[in-house]
Amino acid sequence: MLAKKTHQQGRIRWKDDAIPKVMQRLFAFYQQEIASPLRGMFYVLVSLNIIANTTQHYQGLDRASVAMSCSRVLRS
Repeated sequence: MLAKKTHQQGRIRWKDDAIPKVMQRLFAFYQQEIASPLRGMFYVLVSLNIIANTTQHYQGLDRASVAMSCSRVLRS
């Protein structure tokens, strides 16, 4: 419900709403030995009403995923 409200307001809280859902899905895919490209994650988030199906949100997901990857690498 919170994610839907955030999407309707037009502002995506990537770190709080989108990235946790992506991490859950990636873990599930990892357990099943399925590779999931960014495009697949994008459509999962669209189907969950976390983000809209727009180029702007796709690019935002790309930037957020790169930022998360970099922060994890830097903490290692």
